Order: sequence, then structure tokens, then C-alpha cells
Amino acid sequence: METISRLARRFSLARSTLLYYDRIGLLKPSARSRANYRLYTKADRRKLEKICAYRRTGMALIEIRTILASDRKGTAMALLEKQLAALDAQIETLRRQQQVILQLMGSGRFPHSGGRLDRDKWVALLRATG
Repeated sequence: METISRLARRFSLARSTLLYYDRIGLLKPSARSRANYRLYTKADRRKLEKICAYRRTGMALIEIRTILASDRKGTAMALLEKQLAALDAQIETLRRQQQVILQLMGSGRFPHSGGRLDRDKWVALLRATG
């Protein structure tokens, strides 16, 4: 069994993150010490590994909870596909913004010296592109 502090360090998380996961029911400790400290088992650690993996995808905690609560693999796949589609849309938006920036830079509207924009011109360019 591991304490909350040790588990948090193992996963490079803040202790408060694990307290929050406990409060919302995402990761409850399997046991308590005599002093009422949270204690986590190997199964809890494996669950936290899954939570961290899904968090790295950018998924919301509510979706992660849905995946963990479901016994069906299709649930995870459907939510991962939804997240992938959202990322694709964001990438497409960024590509369009990139094209606008390149067009603006090529149009001479934002003169630059030596191929570099200073801070003020860069901020103006970003504001112009939304």
C-alpha cells in the first residue's frame, strides 16, 4: 500500500490532484490507515496509470470516468475517436491560421528586418489573425 504523497510523487502529480480525484469519485483509495490516511493498492496505481494516460490525450475527467466505469471496450474507443476528431479540428484551425500568417508576412503588410518580427509586430500579427 502507498500513501497519497508517495503515489503523487510516483506520477509527478500534486497531492491535491489525488485529493480532488478522491472527492469526485474518480480514484478512491482502497483503504485507510489507523490514522485515517488514504492508502492506495497496486490496483489503484494501475487505475491512476489509465487516468494519466487518458489525461495526456486531453480528455475531460468526466469522459475518463465514463471509460473507467464502463466494462465495454467500445466506450473507450468511441470517446478516443471523439477526442481524435476534436484534435484534428484544432489542427486544421491552426493550419488555417498559419496560412493567414504566412500570407500576411508575404504581403509586406508587416515589414520585418532580417526575416524576424519584433514582439510588437508579432502580437499585432496574432491579433489580426484571431
